[in-house]
Amino acid sequence: MLTAASENDWRAAQNRPLILDDCGMDAMTQESKTDLLEVIEGHMEGRSTLIMSQVPVGEMARLSE
Repeated sequence: MLTAASENDWRAAQNRPLILDDCGMDAMTQESKTDLLEVIEGHMEGRSTLIMSQVPVGEMARLSE
């Protein structure tokens, strides 16, 4: 059973955004790419996700190669 305080903590945890900064700045292994995708997919349902990168838009496709 949740107390009022623990229920508020649980709700706050459910609403936390995922923020990834400088994504794609270093080379990633295929395993790292898969792990990152799983984290993003697991977080997206009903929550905010912000991914920031200094990689030019035209080069973003290389991140998934």
